[in-house]
Amino acid sequence: MKKISVLLLAGLCAGGVAVTAYGQQASPFSQNQPASNFYQPAQLDASRSLLGQYGYATDAFHASSETDKLARDLAKAKTDGEKESVTAKLRDALEKQFDQRQKKHEKDAEALEAQVKRLKELIRNRNENRKEIVSRRLDQVVKDAQGLGW
Repeated sequence: MKKISVLLLAGLCAGGVAVTAYGQQASPFSQNQPASNFYQPAQLDASRSLLGQYGYATDAFHASSETDKLARDLAKAKTDGEKESVTAKLRDALEKQFDQRQKKHEKDAEALEAQVKRLKELIRNRNENRKEIVSRRLDQVVKDAQGLGW
């Protein structure tokens, strides 16, 4: 029993280390990411590759880190001059962060528009070929019922 407890404890510790190590990395699921990024079909667009997504997450993480540092600096500032200087830097950083997010949202919208266009074309094509699609499926079901299916 003691041996099992030790192995279980060792396993939990190893898992805890792995979770801790992963938690320190910039995650694409961080708060800086819009919720729409949780599901992204691979066929959307080359511009939405994993490299592009993680590149955005990395940029957003660094921009967020910069704004967090400036916010701490603002809290520590003693004189009005220091506060104005840090506030100006913080405004610039936030504007840069906003521009990055807007660019990402525009790319997301373009990819979604392209996907909708492809889906509408597929629906139109299937509607035009409805009889053939139903006939092929009917043949398949009949052959399966006769024991002649794959």
